[in-house]
Amino acid sequence: MDKTNQGKESLADLMRQAKRAQEIISAVDFRKIATHDSDEVSKLTGITDALERLSEGEEVDRVDGIDEVHNTDPRQAWITELMELLDSAGHSERVGRVFAIASGEERGRIKPLDMVPHREGIPLHDLCLAPNYAPSEGAHALFISATGVFSAHAAQPFNRHKWKILRSQRYDRDTELLAIIGHYLDPPES
Repeated sequence: MDKTNQGKESLADLMRQAKRAQEIISAVDFRKIATHDSDEVSKLTGITDALERLSEGEEVDRVDGIDEVHNTDPRQAWITELMELLDSAGHSERVGRVFAIASGEERGRIKPLDMVPHREGIPLHDLCLAPNYAPSEGAHALFISATGVFSAHAAQPFNRHKWKILRSQRYDRDTELLAIIGHYLDPPES
């Protein structure tokens, strides 16, 4: 690092760089490198590049071969992808929530799914998403699985009513999923 850059960096920046360099280096098994383990040796190129970038003051968030998360649960990997898709579509604040209208209210609000004390009547799903309406007093949500989306409503009082499926649709691609979600967010046309 040249002296002009060094003077501009704060102690916090230098500590962050040092901590990240330590994380990168500690991810290498030097015993395996000494025995010429091909997987471990292949990490060296990425590590060398990352350490050079760090020394130049760059932020190094991800290093190939080091920062890869191996997810052995395909369902969890799918949910992570789905969350990223919903976030990029601007729906992240709706995840895990329902649209609820309480007794005597004219307008509802988005609330956590946990406000409904049961999941009776809801088929298997991966995520819940709050729409912009409820057809009547109670809670309304979109439920997403790897193959379909369904809209369900639980009427009040919740202790006497199960969730009821209002409509559902299958999808094959992310573009179809986002189109269905967009269509289901608002009340169906009469």
